[in-house]
Amino acid sequence: GGAVAPILEEMKNSYIEPVYYAGILPSKEDILEVRENYSEVFKTLLKHSTAQFFIDNDALKTGGGLRGRYNIINKQIFRYFNSLFEVGEVKSRDDVGTEAVSTGDTINTLAGVSTIGIGEHVLDNKGLSLFSSKKKEIDKPELIVSLAMGASKNLLTGFDLKDAQKALVVVSGPKKYLDFLGSIPARLWVEKRIDGEVRGGDMPSTGKKNLQVMLVFSGIKKSERIRELYRRSKKSGKEMESHDKTPDIYEKLGAIGSKVSDLKDELSQVSEELDELLGHTLRDDE
Repeated sequence: GGAVAPILEEMKNSYIEPVYYAGILPSKEDILEVRENYSEVFKTLLKHSTAQFFIDNDALKTGGGLRGRYNIINKQIFRYFNSLFEVGEVKSRDDVGTEAVSTGDTINTLAGVSTIGIGEHVLDNKGLSLFSSKKKEIDKPELIVSLAMGASKNLLTGFDLKDAQKALVVVSGPKKYLDFLGSIPARLWVEKRIDGEVRGGDMPSTGKKNLQVMLVFSGIKKSERIRELYRRSKKSGKEMESHDKTPDIYEKLGAIGSKVSDLKDELSQVSEELDELLGHTLRDDE
């Protein structure tokens, strides 16, 4: 949450490595105070971190309210970040893909508001879909594109793809099921939809049972949820600024009041002197 802002600032000033922030966005079910508190530190979170992952519980919950669904949501969040952290983790030579992808690709992709999406296809032990006829072989390039499309709709935070500046595409799964084209079909699909850099590669793994496409989008400039935070943050900043100016205003009003009081005393004295002068003048005329 927003309470980590001072920690982010300290880390940013103490380390040369990138600092990444992952935090839960206030839900629409949260009380107003929670949403306002988060909005107040939103710009600070952006300022002191290299990239930010804003996790939208309202998008991850599967119908109904949040209560009773935290365990499901937490498992989803773990699944998304676990896939991201696996990039570049090679246990053996068999895990090196045709297009190798490394943590350097992740670092070079992440900058600014970011999000992760995952598309997954369940396979049986013959490499066929469990959800279709087992007599039909899978068209792998077509499947990879389909998974990329699914990943773009299952994001930690929703946004319009054209508003991303960078993307990372990683295709993973059992080596014998990965097409020699690797991540190319998914990368081409993403390249047509964002105006920016697209990196990617494939990660074969003997421990994986399913085919998976992970998409990481970064440098996101527009998002309705983020725009809402900007508006609240701006409003909060103006209110804080007005609160900061209040003591000065009262001090100025006090000074003006003091001057008015002094002016009244001076006017009263002048009035008395005029009355006295007029009295002398009238007596002299008589």
